[in-house]
Amino acid sequence: MRRQKFDFALLGFPTDLAGFEKETVHTVALVVTLPSRHVGARRKLVSLQDLAGLPLFWFKRPFNPPYFDHCARVFDTLRPALTFINVPPGQLSTLDRIRQGEGFALLTPMRNRARAKRFAAVARKVLSDRRAEP
Repeated sequence: MRRQKFDFALLGFPTDLAGFEKETVHTVALVVTLPSRHVGARRKLVSLQDLAGLPLFWFKRPFNPPYFDHCARVFDTLRPALTFINVPPGQLSTLDRIRQGEGFALLTPMRNRARAKRFAAVARKVLSDRRAEP
């Protein structure tokens, strides 16, 4: 884009768009996948604070540096602080580990629902602070 080879582009955020016109076309809220026996599994909405003490399965920064940095800023505001288990993105084995109670994951709804049902994990919407959403 900076080399002016595109007239139009659809981009995922966060992206540095300084100097470009931009308009939000669509947003996708994340859902949390958590063990079915976790207290949050019985709620329609959970906050990240509700998941304190349960590690977050999360990818390493090289997979998506802008998104990782954006989420890290949000995660850094949470008390108690989150703990992390690093995993490659998109691993079905992560859902099995969630089912076993090892942690939780944040996913887009499209990827989450069908897979979670197969592994007896529960998908719930995450309550977000509108000032800073992961």
